Amino acid sequence: MCCLFALICMGALLQEAVPLATDNGEPVFYGVKKFKMPKSCKNKDMEFCFDDENYPLNILNDMIKDVDALEISNEVVKLEDTNSSNPVRYDQPDCSSDATNDPIYYIVDENGQDRVVVQLKGKFQQRLSVMWCEKEGRPTRASHFLDSTLQEYSVSCENKYINHSFLVLSLKPNIHGNYKLEWARAKSGIPVCCACKYQSTY
Repeated sequence: MCCLFALICMGALLQEAVPLATDNGEPVFYGVKKFKMPKSCKNKDMEFCFDDENYPLNILNDMIKDVDALEISNEVVKLEDTNSSNPVRYDQPDCSSDATNDPIYYIVDENGQDRVVVQLKGKFQQRLSVMWCEKEGRPTRASHFLDSTLQEYSVSCENKYINHSFLVLSLKPNIHGNYKLEWARAKSGIPVCCACKYQSTY
């Protein structure tokens, strides 16, 4: 009788874990669609996104309401607003750049999965000064050198990246329909500088 009861319980748990439906071939667990990066970023092959379209704000609010700290992977994370000031721009005349410290709502992680970054205004925000080259590669002009000098140097504009760990929502809920929080990094990192690179052609 005990064994039969155990088998019935196990069967019920397994049944709960089966997707309830599919959406364009993607499984939908417990009526919650798998979160995807907005097309406004995906169509540009971006690995991070400032667009909060379809952002699961209600899920995140429910997870950390009335909580001041969380333990994630044996690390205690204080839930406090981490707004930073406007990004500092170090424009180099030869390599123009854009910069922002707007919150990043989605990233593509190191396994190529779209992840939801935890961003709760007034409660917990993860902000970076993000900077990227307006155009990578050889600049159209280089104000630091004479044209004759440029013949001796190869000049290029390059993005520089950091491997920053973000607190993100798990890919899918557990068998009870609950999500968890975990750490993830953007696949290629986050650009924080546009560097002008000079290299002798000799």
